[in-house]
Amino acid sequence: MPVLRTASFLVIPAVSAYGMATYIRSSVQPAQAHSHLLSLNDSVRDAQWRKINNGLGVDVGRSCGGI
Repeated sequence: MPVLRTASFLVIPAVSAYGMATYIRSSVQPAQAHSHLLSLNDSVRDAQWRKINNGLGVDVGRSCGGI
């Protein structure tokens, strides 16, 4: 019986983590790339970037992995 208990301590968390990872991967949406910003000059690009990201200064959709 101790073997089954030890196995359950290892198997249940592993299966739970796998299930959660599968759910997260199937439900996330990719962030917009905003490739049009590559063709703009510096001042216009910075203004557009601030407008898109609401003044945050980072692309939140990409920096957090979309979670």
